Amino acid sequence: MKHIEFRKTGSVNKDKFPDWPMRFEKLGQGDYCLLSDWRYAADKDRVITVPAGFRFDAASIPKFAWPLVGCPVDSIEAAAVHDWLYYLRTLIFGHMPQLLEYLEIEGDPNSFKNNGILRHWADSVYLHALKDMCVSRANRYAQYRAVRMFGRIPWYSKRHPQGPEIGQMLVQENSQK
Repeated sequence: MKHIEFRKTGSVNKDKFPDWPMRFEKLGQGDYCLLSDWRYAADKDRVITVPAGFRFDAASIPKFAWPLVGCPVDSIEAAAVHDWLYYLRTLIFGHMPQLLEYLEIEGDPNSFKNNGILRHWADSVYLHALKDMCVSRANRYAQYRAVRMFGRIPWYSKRHPQGPEIGQMLVQENSQK
């Protein structure tokens, strides 16, 4: 039997999270699966859509740091968006122009060669999503600093709980436009 979770309480900027509450399934020790698309309005011109079926672990911050910075699972909605952006990074080899087009980021694909700019942007989206979830200033900056410090481990890892299927579909879909 599926263990379906969704939040009913808590403050959140629902203009930024139009699909509130997020519907997800807890798969096991620290893994989650979205049951429906999850959108975050990063700014007035850009909405990031995390597709239904996306599997994530909400763990760019290692568990040993949680007592100091807070548990990212407490703000799993922001973590899902952040994990999606990190997952997209695993797809960029040979597909940087399509990824930049999908994320609506302007710039020369060659300037993103080391991916540092894209990672910084993904981490900044996480910081803003935490703010839009009404996470306290101290807690959101602690989580942001932890993501900046420890996020390079999953960023440069080629492993992701999702697998390549959704990403390959996304890259193919964008290349057909």
